Amino acid sequence: MYLRLFLSLWMPLVAVSAAAQISKGTSKETAIYALDFLAGNWAGPGISYAADGTTSVYHDTEYVRFDLEGRLLLINARGDVDGETTYALHTVIWYDSEAEHYWYTPYTGQRRPRRLACRLEDQKFLCANEAKTFRLTFQRLEDGRWNEFGERLEDGHWRKTFETRLSLVE
Repeated sequence: MYLRLFLSLWMPLVAVSAAAQISKGTSKETAIYALDFLAGNWAGPGISYAADGTTSVYHDTEYVRFDLEGRLLLINARGDVDGETTYALHTVIWYDSEAEHYWYTPYTGQRRPRRLACRLEDQKFLCANEAKTFRLTFQRLEDGRWNEFGERLEDGHWRKTFETRLSLVE
């Protein structure tokens, strides 16, 4: 009971100081709490952009929480169209203090996960694959909603592949 009280008072302080700056030698626990602006239960519309210019709309839910005593951030995401699940992801995010960046690893249970190296920049969580041909951006909008989008590099130009704008749900 006392541990929970201590953590409830201490964790917000860690999050504020971690968000201020991630520097060399930052602990994994402190760095992961800099992503507290992503935590919560989110839901709302998403849109996919196909290479041929067509679009499709879906409903996205994102359940984002800290785990393992603050060493990981977990995202459970699900997309639905007309009540049918079109994707489900379990993503693990952790801070690598030696490499001085975050790792974003999404699991679908259908194929080997491809991890992305990420950095936090002005309350934007930016991730890219090793080849720098695909990137993700996570951010909070001024109205408090969660915004995530993916982009693929094609013919020297970044083309948006999807975008969500989600609201907190109780």
